[in-house]
Amino acid sequence: MQKWSMGRATRAVARARRGRQRGVSPIIATILLVAITVVLAAVLYVLISGLVGSTAAAPVTLAPSVVPGTPQGNGSTWYVPVGLTPSASIATTTFGLKVTTTSGTSAMATAVVGSGCKIGHAYTAGTTCAGTGAAGWYGVLYPSNGTIMALYYSVSGSGAWSASVTISGGAWTVAIITPTQYDGNGHTLTAFGTGSTSVSGQVAL
Repeated sequence: MQKWSMGRATRAVARARRGRQRGVSPIIATILLVAITVVLAAVLYVLISGLVGSTAAAPVTLAPSVVPGTPQGNGSTWYVPVGLTPSASIATTTFGLKVTTTSGTSAMATAVVGSGCKIGHAYTAGTTCAGTGAAGWYGVLYPSNGTIMALYYSVSGSGAWSASVTISGGAWTVAIITPTQYDGNGHTLTAFGTGSTSVSGQVAL
């Protein structure tokens, strides 16, 4: 009887020891794996989001070029059609234009009005537009069909387009209309970015 009791006690101790040596239960292990996976996924999401958010928009060049043989004038008003060939589609809200001389930046018109330069109307080469503040230069943007899509002039002291238009390819032209002759006198047209997109392009008028 004593031997049997001692045997039972020994087996009981052995079972207790085995119980203490067992690992984490399957349920707890599953919960831990899920928690670790969620944490890792969150860390990867934050890292990827940061990389994507910090990536700057690809630079765009407008590659402006004066249409050969077109700069003309009548002594009081001149125009120089400049073709635009952007390297990627770009909206007018993301770039501006400026005309510089050997001594500084040329003044811009503060308004563009007149039947010849209204959005939706066909632009005729050489057409000029009268209007308050038209003593400075301004731009008229149109595609290959000649329909005016936007005007560029001075608003609150800086240049601005009158409408948002997306241009692409090489079928767009901006006619630079000026009060005096710009072509051949050291004047340069330069494009620049107004937002996060880097925009470049320069041509001698």
